[in-house]
Amino acid sequence: QAPCVSDAMTTSLIGSEWRALRRGQPGRRFRDRYEHSRRNRAGATMTWRIVRLVLAFVAIAIGVVLMFIPGPAILFFLIAGSLLATESLAIARLLDGLEVKLRALWQWIKRRWRALPPVGKGIVALLLVTVTSASWYVAWRVTFG
Repeated sequence: QAPCVSDAMTTSLIGSEWRALRRGQPGRRFRDRYEHSRRNRAGATMTWRIVRLVLAFVAIAIGVVLMFIPGPAILFFLIAGSLLATESLAIARLLDGLEVKLRALWQWIKRRWRALPPVGKGIVALLLVTVTSASWYVAWRVTFG
């Protein structure tokens, strides 16, 4: 008989995935999660693998919806990616490579920001506020006509 999946079990599954990712080494964390999952797959029931995949696709769907309205879409894509990476080495490698590139981009942005004079920081901040406001306006118009 397959175990019943309650909300507490689902929350625990997502929480444990998140904690494992945070402990991982950048550039290896998703592959390490995949390998850990592969080693433990013999003891895992098919039900848990299906639950993990269903949760990943639900998180992707929520992320897609939240892309068009203000919301934390990135968080749901991260959750979905981590769940899918436990089942697919190709996705794990893709996410590891993406993480390394995004970390390098973030470091570049931080260096550029620190080098800007106060007037430049003000202009960039004003530009970001303008682009964000325009995006929200367009999302509002598209959603509510």
